[in-house]
Amino acid sequence: MGLSDAALLMRPRRKAPTPPVSLTLTLLRGFPMTRRGMLSLTTALSLAFSPVAGHAQDRQFSYAANEAASSVSAGGGINIGLFLGGLVIAGGLAATMIDYTMFGYDKEGVSYDPTPLPGPRPGPGPRSIDPRPRASYETNEYHRNWGLDSMNAAARYADGGTGLGSLIAVFDSGADVNHVDLAANIDDSLSHTYYEAPNNDISDVFDDSGHGTYMAHIIAGAKNDVGSHGVAFDADLMILQGIAHQGKRRVQLHGSLAHATRSAISAGAQAINHSWIFFDEEKRTRTIDRYSSRSHLEGFFGSDVMDAFDTAVENDLVMVFATGNDGLAQPSNTAGMAVLFPEMGNHVLGVTAIDRNDQIASSANRCGDARNFCLAAPGVGIYAAHADEQRNGIFSGTSGTSPAAAHVSGAVGVMASNFPELTGAEITTILRDTARDLGAAGVDSVYGHGALDLENAVMPQGEITLQTTSTLGEREIAASDSHVSAPGVMAAALSQSFGDTSVMVTDGYDRGYTASLGAFVGSGFDSARSLDRMDAFVQGHDSASQIRGNDTTLAFSMSSGAALPDDPYAGLFETAGSVSMAADLGATRVTVASAFAGRDSAMDGYYASLGAAHDFGGVMLETRFGLTRERDSFLGTQVSGAFGGIDSQTTFASLGGQIDIGAGAALSATATLGETSFDGSNLLRKGSGIGTQSIRLGYEARDIIAAYDSFAFAASREMSLTGGEMTVALPTALGAAEGSTRSSDVTVETQSIAMEQVSAPLDLEMRYTRQVGLGRFALGANWRPDVSGHEVVSVGYTVRF
Repeated sequence: MGLSDAALLMRPRRKAPTPPVSLTLTLLRGFPMTRRGMLSLTTALSLAFSPVAGHAQDRQFSYAANEAASSVSAGGGINIGLFLGGLVIAGGLAATMIDYTMFGYDKEGVSYDPTPLPGPRPGPGPRSIDPRPRASYETNEYHRNWGLDSMNAAARYADGGTGLGSLIAVFDSGADVNHVDLAANIDDSLSHTYYEAPNNDISDVFDDSGHGTYMAHIIAGAKNDVGSHGVAFDADLMILQGIAHQGKRRVQLHGSLAHATRSAISAGAQAINHSWIFFDEEKRTRTIDRYSSRSHLEGFFGSDVMDAFDTAVENDLVMVFATGNDGLAQPSNTAGMAVLFPEMGNHVLGVTAIDRNDQIASSANRCGDARNFCLAAPGVGIYAAHADEQRNGIFSGTSGTSPAAAHVSGAVGVMASNFPELTGAEITTILRDTARDLGAAGVDSVYGHGALDLENAVMPQGEITLQTTSTLGEREIAASDSHVSAPGVMAAALSQSFGDTSVMVTDGYDRGYTASLGAFVGSGFDSARSLDRMDAFVQGHDSASQIRGNDTTLAFSMSSGAALPDDPYAGLFETAGSVSMAADLGATRVTVASAFAGRDSAMDGYYASLGAAHDFGGVMLETRFGLTRERDSFLGTQVSGAFGGIDSQTTFASLGGQIDIGAGAALSATATLGETSFDGSNLLRKGSGIGTQSIRLGYEARDIIAAYDSFAFAASREMSLTGGEMTVALPTALGAAEGSTRSSDVTVETQSIAMEQVSAPLDLEMRYTRQVGLGRFALGANWRPDVSGHEVVSVGYTVRF
């Protein structure tokens, strides 16, 4: 709006008779063309004290609509030629601003997107995404095992969870160590047999039956475009051959089981797979319901096995057991042991089998009494590697709860590689809690917790938080409460500056996920500020209460910035209480203004400025210097939660001028520069050299069509960002778990982020006012030509009495 309201008008104007005390009622309707209209009612009280009513010099800048209602040009009449000439000048200036991005910004640089968001975006995606999309993993090799599709494994591969770095032990009939899909993933140094080995070669774990080869491949078969691949295709395998094939001799099973469990613990395995069951003399599953007490089951397993299981729990080894294949209502005694030993529940997973349609396999033992410790997984017609002494790389199908258990063991490997910070107990809890519900709602005796779903298992669960210290949980703040809500230009700058910067967030299980820092930036009050500014442009600043003397004016507003001068930094304090005082010292007017907003308002801080305007006779110059301080905000960008805790300071200076071009018309221009800095205690630690600049060009003419009418046009770019730097302290990683002990370490990295230069959108504003009946009619419009869908129209009618 050109110069501030404290500026001198360069020519004397006669005032239409107005009572010393007047009440102004203005009915205003403002509406963006693409949005619902808004209706508001404003009131103002003006106390005018002058020696002779109607002859006092009006020193308030002429953009005020109800000021125009009482002004008369010296010449009177209609001056269409001057009006059109002024339009040409103003239009040329505006066209220049449209075509040339001011302040030397690159027109191909940062774009401005002011689309209001319903709220700052929480950011967040689940984890940083591999450059290869999910579809790139859904190959023919992947689809040959429908179980991978069923458990949504590809979503995890694209997310980086391939089993890399994890070790899975397989207690079974051995494995074809030469198979093209297994040779690279089997760790020979850790594998050994419990068979009576010729020449005591305990490293010979070759599988004579093929069962163990199936299981090893389903868990961690290589991804090599041959046959199919395993769930955790980058994991390592530890083959523990302890289940005898017909004709083979081995040591006693219970002793082998105990030793294998301890070996897996010593090797640092994340899980051990048991795709086998104890059966009775009739070759039927020994189910958990056959055991009436802890001592009863312990008596069957023997103290050595139970001690090994206890050691597994103490050392965070996940034990995965098949429920068995007799179509019974109860699971095997191994899959159901946590029913009688609930302290093992977080380290024991029983697994039943489902088909392609998520239906229980007819031969599968159900979860039964072990429902709380049980999952369902693919187990019908699973395509996998088969043992072959001729090294032909054979693949064939297998069914049962054995392959179902192997899918779950592979899932543990994927989870361990995705989240090294998790303990085994946490992994089992997550796999159960995030299973796809099947059968009766909730946990049931058929499917237990439901079908294994790796996509859901790795998605964030519970409340998402940001860690603000190097100790997990010491000071964590909900991501939903952590916002950077910025006006349009600043939102564009921050989104661009933060775009390549990552921050770690944690979920309800304290798992770390990578999110874009820019995801927390949202558009704030830009739309509302546009409407407020349009209202002021149409109806002027007389909505502030005023007390006037001969040479002094005191203006104040209890709940708005109406008393403040028209500069972009004062515009940040629309809802603050404001006061200003202007004093005439000859041809110079000095203005002091301030505003203060408390914590219960949109802005917490204060504004102060000192300005001076001098009339040189036909030419007027004005300068202004000021300071703002904001809490949990900078340049109107409000920060909260993990981004909060900052205090900012802005200093600014402006220079403007107005020139009379004759017969009641004038041109004006104002330029403003500011610099902002802040200090903070959470994620945002420091800001320095954050530069802003604004420019505004204006044209005004009077008595265009009728006496006392007024036309004004303005073109501006306000609060363009010229650069700056921010220092942030961002959590980036969690410490890996050590056995059953969860690390509390959070890696916090301090980074410097250069703020991008962003040119503010061009605002074109027009206002026309004239006397209509007892009041004054005002029509205004605002348009941003470089922003789609931003058009604002405001209509007002002011009556004085």
